[in-house]
Amino acid sequence: MKFICLAFFCCFVFSRALSQENKEFNFDTTSFNQHIKLAEWLYEYDEIAGLTSDSLKPYGKEKLLWLGVTGFCYRDVSGEWQAVYGRFAKKHFEIIFHYAIDTAFRLRAVKSTSDTIQIKHYARALQNTAGLLQRVKDSANIHFSQYIRRLADHRIEVWILPSFQPSGQAIYGCEWKFQFDSTGEHLINSSSYVSALKGVWVGQLRELWLNYRDIESPSPGGVFFAWYFKDYFKRIHIDTHKRTSTLSKDASGRYCWDQRVKSSEAIH
Repeated sequence: MKFICLAFFCCFVFSRALSQENKEFNFDTTSFNQHIKLAEWLYEYDEIAGLTSDSLKPYGKEKLLWLGVTGFCYRDVSGEWQAVYGRFAKKHFEIIFHYAIDTAFRLRAVKSTSDTIQIKHYARALQNTAGLLQRVKDSANIHFSQYIRRLADHRIEVWILPSFQPSGQAIYGCEWKFQFDSTGEHLINSSSYVSALKGVWVGQLRELWLNYRDIESPSPGGVFFAWYFKDYFKRIHIDTHKRTSTLSKDASGRYCWDQRVKSSEAIH
């Protein structure tokens, strides 16, 4: 599935329509804004990964995967996206393909790079993540996407989320975050949300309800799912235990989040 990178505007609407007796909305806008910012970064990362992955088709993408070739993207110090594909040989990461992507989404091959140490650290973090989730991936029988970035404090953060599946289904219900030290060697902390996996067929324009009723507020992965597929559904509702967060496009073309508190009857 192809996506075009656009500048999106987002607004918030807070409503008490579903709960007349609530005196306080008590919604953590700071946390939700962080989820939105993360979703926008994941969306752009996924677009870059898809663009550069297509460039591997002449080399036989399936054969490269069979040979153990893996890839990841990152922004360099200038803000330009880089995409690296390679494989591990013991503790060494061998770079096979390296592309730079400019702001017009033009690719150019990179013959040599000064980022070899950073690439090694990213690759090490991904290799350690793969080891931590190997049993999950072997048993889940779905495709996953990996996302990696360096935080302001130099830690390396990895997200693992279900990919858009070859069958045409979008999957939600599991997500993992791992944070490593600056070298990608040592795991500092991790968090996850794992529930029953749910599949959604994409292609028919309709309203979509995502079942997150086992948690109090939308997870980062749930917000990303809504943002990723926002153009393929009329509205996307993230239905949590006490609230419903709805993403839709208004008459001016802005994407708006409508936060609604459920009534006590709806909760129980």
